[in-house]
Amino acid sequence: MKYSSIVFLALLLSFTATAQTFRADTRASEINWLGKKITGASHYGQILLKSGNLQLQGGTIKSGKFVIDMKSMSCEDETDPRKNEKLIAHLSNEDFFAVAQHPEAVLEIFKLVPIAKAKEDEVNYFVFAKLSIRGKTNDIKFPARINLEKDLITANASFDIDRTQWDIRYGSGSFFENLGDRAINNEISFKVKIIARRQ
Repeated sequence: MKYSSIVFLALLLSFTATAQTFRADTRASEINWLGKKITGASHYGQILLKSGNLQLQGGTIKSGKFVIDMKSMSCEDETDPRKNEKLIAHLSNEDFFAVAQHPEAVLEIFKLVPIAKAKEDEVNYFVFAKLSIRGKTNDIKFPARINLEKDLITANASFDIDRTQWDIRYGSGSFFENLGDRAINNEISFKVKIIARRQ
C-alpha cells in the first residue's frame, strides 16, 4: 500500500471515530402526552422540549440527553379556558408533577440496539434510557424509528410509563380504594418526534 493511501485511510478512520454532536431543533420537535381515567375519559396535550443533543461516533448514536420544560405543559382537548387552567394547575401541583420544585424532566439515552431486519417504515431501534421526573430516576425502554442522514436525525417513538414509579399516585387504584369512576390510569402515553441537526 502506498504511503498516500495509508495516510488517507488513517484520516478516514480518524474522522469516523470522531464524536459528532447533533443538537435538537426544539421548535420542530414535539412531545405529546395522553392520560386517561378508568372510565375511558382522557386529556391530552403537549410539553415543550427545552434542549437536547445526540452524540454519534462511527455513524452510530452512542448517547443523548433531552431536557423537558414541565412548565410548558398544555392541554389541547379542554376548550373551556377556566377548566383548562384549573386542569393544568392541578397537573402542575404536588398531586402530579410538582412543577414548582421540579421544573424540568430529563431523558438520558445510554444505549440503542438495532432491531434486526426492520423494514424501512417500521421501528428500527430499541432505546434504553433513564427518565427523571419529580427528582426521581427510573430506567425505561421503548422502540423507535430513527433515520440518520448526513446532517439530520429524525426520531419518532410512542411509549407508556407507569407514573406511580415516579411517585405520582394521585387517583391511582393501586394505592387508593373506593375511587370508583374517579380512578385515573397509572399509564401516561407519550408520542415523541425529535429533529436534531449536526453541529
